[in-house]
Order: sequence, then C-alpha cells, then structure tokens
Amino acid sequence: MPSAEYMKSEVPKYDANIFFIIENSNNVSSEALNALNHSFEELSKTMSEMETTTDMQVKAIILEFDDKCRIITEDGPVHISEISSIKIRHSDMEPDFEKMLFTLNGVIKDYCNRNFTKRSFYAPVFIFITAGPKDTKYINALNSLKRNRLYNLGTRIALQVDKRNNIERIADIVGSEEAVLSMSNLDLFTRLFRFQWVEVEPLLD
Repeated sequence: MPSAEYMKSEVPKYDANIFFIIENSNNVSSEALNALNHSFEELSKTMSEMETTTDMQVKAIILEFDDKCRIITEDGPVHISEISSIKIRHSDMEPDFEKMLFTLNGVIKDYCNRNFTKRSFYAPVFIFITAGPKDTKYINALNSLKRNRLYNLGTRIALQVDKRNNIERIADIVGSEEAVLSMSNLDLFTRLFRFQWVEVEPLLD
C-alpha cells in the first residue's frame, strides 16, 4: 500500500472496485430488495466519506440476476455516489446461478483486460446478495470462475437474504461460511469489508 507520505502528496487516486452481484429472482422478497435499495444510499455516503481520508476512488460494478444476468453498469464502473440512484426490482423468474457465474467471470476478464495490467492495485471486493442456489448446477461455472486470478485476489462476501438452509452452497461461491452473513447481522459486514492492496505479476500475459 502506498506510504503515508506518498498519500499526502498530490497524486491521482487509486481505483477501488466493488462488484455487487444481486439476486432479484422469485426466491428474494420485494421487502428484502426494498431494504437493499435503501441501504445503497447509506453505503454510497459511507464510501464517499472514506475517499476523503484515503488514496482510494471507490467505484461499483453491478449485476442483477434471475433467469438472466444483466450488467446494470454496462458502460463500466460508476462512482460509488451513483449507486444511490440505482433501484433493483423484484422478478418472478427462477434464478440461474450458472449463467450468473459465467457472466461474472466474463465481466471480470473484460475489466481485467482494460485495468489490471499493473503490478500493484487494490484488489476488488465481491458482494453477493442472494438467497443461494437450490441445486448444484452452478458447479462447473464456479470452477471456471475460481480459475480467474482477480476473483481469487479479491475479498468475497455474501449477504443471505432469507433463512433457507443452504449456507454451504453460498459458501462455495465466496470461499467460507464465515463470509456468509445474514441481512440482520450487518455489523459484521463492516469488519469483513476491506480493500486489500496487492502486488503481483501483471494479470495479463
């Protein structure tokens, strides 16, 4: 991470990116999505305030999925202040986790091609907001995603939006059950949420 002396000088901000992957299928209630939309406002404020005391410029990439996966920020990452105006709407369709994971992998690779060719950067944070898979059809897509270096470098957190007993399947995606939090236990979210400065070989050959 850049030194304190370096941070005090007049230098450009380093991009710190959050990937939000939000399930809006019939497994997620309208009430949960309304609460999420409201929390975007507070998160936007908190992250914007954090920028004033760090060398980070926080940007967001947002995907929503039911039986399809849509990239809401299709023109690229948006500044965190813009997410307060984004509203996720409920769908009556079944979720397709396989399609979501393949789409996420493609978005990461595309963004990697344009932005992560340097040796040091803030690894992204991946936040899955989901009720979790009902079956194991997602396994092949997840195995492919796990071979993505940027995904492995990032911090991965899941917010479970219902009480279905499938934490193990959500944990498959984020890496551990400790990273799966309930929407009612968001105080732990701030402890897990962090941008990690990494120094690696360029992600592209």
